[in-house]
Amino acid sequence: MWALWPTPANAALQESLQQQIGRFAVPGASWQAVQTIRLSGVRLQYAQFSSSESPLTVVRALSDHATVFQRVLTTRGAIILSGLGAGQHWLAEIHAHAAGTTGRVSALPLGRDAKSAHGHAPTVPYEWLPSGAATRFSYHDADVAGNVLQHIFSIPMPADAVSAYVSERLRTDGWVIDPLLASASGHNAWHRRGKQLVLGAATHGEASMLYVYQQQ
Repeated sequence: MWALWPTPANAALQESLQQQIGRFAVPGASWQAVQTIRLSGVRLQYAQFSSSESPLTVVRALSDHATVFQRVLTTRGAIILSGLGAGQHWLAEIHAHAAGTTGRVSALPLGRDAKSAHGHAPTVPYEWLPSGAATRFSYHDADVAGNVLQHIFSIPMPADAVSAYVSERLRTDGWVIDPLLASASGHNAWHRRGKQLVLGAATHGEASMLYVYQQQ
């Protein structure tokens, strides 16, 4: 649903989705925490909401923000608002619900600043990863018990070599493997000072993909 049009992007003009939500003033709306996903290094922010008002009332409230939403599209079961503003593409999905309205608003950076909110590619968050690891997907969910992070990295090494390298680095850093959750096919679980890691490595062409689930 996210279409990209050529537009100048300026990281200094970009504002967070949380800042913009404060201006929407959707009647009767309750917003969930803003979530951030990275897909091949591109950051996508989104927030879900519910409202006791009708979908038409919600659409009118969001449409008042012409600097963010300039287009409207109706589909079966949903109304879609979209637009360009402050170097980002904005999308709102509005659905009718028995108690009123549910929906989601998202913001996707454009142009040269698309790789991150600061205009550069994201850094790899773990020192125990092999050299050459690149972030392909990142998700941070702070709205659940335990603060969950999920990542997928591409690594120019065979999956078994990745598992052996990471296991050695984790042990050096004080992580302890959980034998009850360890399994075949490159999957294992670790814990340290209240934090938990679940790892899974799989071959992907001439390289491998490493899935990391962290709860803290």
